[in-house]
Amino acid sequence: MRALWGLWGALMGLQAATALISPLCNPPAKGRSCKVDCIPREVVIPLPSRPRPGHIHIPDVALVKRCAGFCSLRLACVPANISTVVWKVMDIDRVSKVPPKTKSIRLEHHEACKCDCEIKAEDCNPGQVYDPQSCKCTCPVRQQACPAPLEWSVELCKCVCPSKATCPKGKSLDPNTCRCDIRKKRTKPDRCVLVP
Repeated sequence: MRALWGLWGALMGLQAATALISPLCNPPAKGRSCKVDCIPREVVIPLPSRPRPGHIHIPDVALVKRCAGFCSLRLACVPANISTVVWKVMDIDRVSKVPPKTKSIRLEHHEACKCDCEIKAEDCNPGQVYDPQSCKCTCPVRQQACPAPLEWSVELCKCVCPSKATCPKGKSLDPNTCRCDIRKKRTKPDRCVLVP
């Protein structure tokens, strides 16, 4: 019964959120976009390439279109079509008095957007499987009770040592016991000598 009330409360919260958003999504005139639609929007970004030491770029920012807006709770606003634009900057050498040079920087420009999963199958670790319904990487096996001090890793889908477990120099962490053991030195194998 308690779970049913929890589900009812979640649905009411979702309806309230939708009621708040829907006025923003009813365009006042035909052909005008909604304020929160998933569309390319002009944004100012810092230039991705850094100038050489002693140089500066003017301007050091660029105006490009990037996808932004509201999608459903499990989806993200992602690019559907990407092009490359060339942004020209002045490369100024502050050390020597060489005249400034024009430099071209290639930038990503979002032409069209769509609501889609932000996490894709290729983002999953080898032990995980992709669930397209929830847009998540999940473990194919249920979480297991791990023997102490091991912990369950949702990234690796197995019991592992805690991430804070570290060992001092000269010792290595045993993945089965999470204890620090002295590193064994590798010895060269004995060479076989054929006796005539």
